[in-house]
Amino acid sequence: MGGVKLVVIYNHKYLNNISKVEELYKDRFFNICHLMPFYQGTKSNVYTVYENSHRFNGFIAQAVDKIQDISVDHYLFIADDLLLHPAINQNNYKEFFNVNVNSNFISELISFHNLTSFWHRSVDALNFKPKTSSADISKEMPSFEEAKERLQYHGCSVLPLTIKQLENRNQISELPIILRTFKTVKYLVKKLFFSQKKYELAYPLVGGYSDIFILNQTSLKPFAHYSGVFAASNLFVEVAIPTTMALISENLSLETATKLKGLTLWSDKDITSLKNKYISLDNLINNFPDHLYIHPIKLSMWTT
Repeated sequence: MGGVKLVVIYNHKYLNNISKVEELYKDRFFNICHLMPFYQGTKSNVYTVYENSHRFNGFIAQAVDKIQDISVDHYLFIADDLLLHPAINQNNYKEFFNVNVNSNFISELISFHNLTSFWHRSVDALNFKPKTSSADISKEMPSFEEAKERLQYHGCSVLPLTIKQLENRNQISELPIILRTFKTVKYLVKKLFFSQKKYELAYPLVGGYSDIFILNQTSLKPFAHYSGVFAASNLFVEVAIPTTMALISENLSLETATKLKGLTLWSDKDITSLKNKYISLDNLINNFPDHLYIHPIKLSMWTT
C-alpha cells in the first residue's frame, strides 16, 4: 500500500473540464478519477452521480465502491475549480498536508457559536433535524452526546447560537428603501429584545471550507456512510463534510498545522484581479504564489 488517489469533484456537468484537469495533474498523480453529476460518457475513470451540488458530499456515498482502491494510503478530494500548488504530487502530498497513514485532513472546523457575524451555514445548522417525515437518520448517526464528545475531541465546542450568527445585517443595505427600513427596524427590535435568546442545535454540528479534504484508507467507508446520511437530510455540504470529518477521524490535520495555507477568493473582484495578474493558466502555474491551493480557478475563463 502507498500513495494517493486524486478524486476530482464537479458541482455540475462540465464535460470540457475533464481533459483540462487530467492535463493539469497527469504528471503528478498516477491515480485520478472524477465524480460528475449526470455523466453519460464512456471514460472509465469518470463516475456518474446523481445529487444536488449543495450536497456534493452525497457524491462520495453514491460512488464509494468505485472510488475505493485498497492499494493507496489516502484519497485526496478536490473541487474541479481548485488548483493545487504545482509542487504537490503523489510522493510528497503527506508533507504538504501534514498527514500520515492514520490521519485525515480538512482545512478548518468552525464552531458556529464562535462566529462574530452572520454566516448562512449557521442557519443550515440550526434548521437541521435528525428526524423528519421524509428522512429519519437518527439511528444512522452517533447519539447527541457521542457526537458532542467527538467534536470536543477535535477542539470544537457545541453551544447555543445567538442573533448575531443568525441575522444577516449586511443584506439589509441591498434591499429597496421601504423594505430596508422595515428590515432595519425588525433587526434592531430583535437585537434589543432577543439579543440574549439562545438557539439550541438539534444535533452537534460544525462548519468549514470543504472543497478539499483527505481521507485515509480506513476512513473512506465511514465517511461515505455519514455523508450519504447527511445528503438525505438536505444538510449543506459545508456543514455535512466538516461534521463528518470530526465524527470519523481519530487524527485530523487542519491548515493551522500546514506550512502553506490555501488562498480562497470570495469576490468577483478578487477572482478578476488574480486573472489579470497572471493572464494565463501556464503563467500562474509557473509562478504559483506560496499557497497550498487556490480556489476558485474557473478553467473555462483561463487561456493556457
